[in-house]
Order: sequence, then structure tokens, then C-alpha cells
Amino acid sequence: MSITEIKKEAASMPPHELNHLAAWFHHLSRRKDPAYLRELDAAFDSIDGGEGVSLEDYKRLSEELGKSGL
Repeated sequence: MSITEIKKEAASMPPHELNHLAAWFHHLSRRKDPAYLRELDAAFDSIDGGEGVSLEDYKRLSEELGKSGL
């Protein structure tokens, strides 16, 4: 698929899908960055270590994502 085809397809997407696509492209652009990979590893290690998110934080994040269309 060409850049032109991707742009055309993206132009017809609803906002929530466009936001998801933008996040995906942002991830792809960073996927080989050593600092980003260390950041992801640290996040996974903290999850594996039992760290979590409080219900209050989850609700706040969920509300923010809902407002942004994600």
C-alpha cells in the first residue's frame, strides 16, 4: 500500500479510529529506539512485579481516553 493510499484511507476514518492509527504509527516510529524499548521493559517488569493501577487512577485514565475518542 502506498503512502497516498494510506492517506486516502485515513481521511475517511472516524476520529476514534484515526486516533488509534496515529498511536500505532507513533509506536512503529519508536519501535527500534533503545530508550523506548527500555521504557517498555520497565513497564512490563513493574507489572510482572505486581505493581498495578488503583481503581481511582483507572477510572480517571478511562475517562480521559473516552474524552479523547480512544
